[in-house]
Amino acid sequence: MIKYLGRTFADDGSLTEEIARRIRAGWTAFNTIRRELWQSPQKMRIRLLTTTVIQALTYGCETWASKESDTKRLQRAVTNMFETATYQTWKSKSYKEN
Repeated sequence: MIKYLGRTFADDGSLTEEIARRIRAGWTAFNTIRRELWQSPQKMRIRLLTTTVIQALTYGCETWASKESDTKRLQRAVTNMFETATYQTWKSKSYKEN
């Protein structure tokens, strides 16, 4: 594994480690602004998440050739961050039966 210009390159070309590293960076950014999130109205929370956390999470993604599983991991991380910031849980959501 090689790290070059802030990106981790795996020997086999997979993005697994890079995705995990970006998710950790996103949670680090989230925890940095956690106090501001809890003290802000919901609209401001979403703006803070979008301008700081999502930027840290997706830094350099323009160069990724990701698989569907990598994209789903990133989407799950973003969903978890938004749910944590807005106090939502899967239990509080209503799902319609199709």
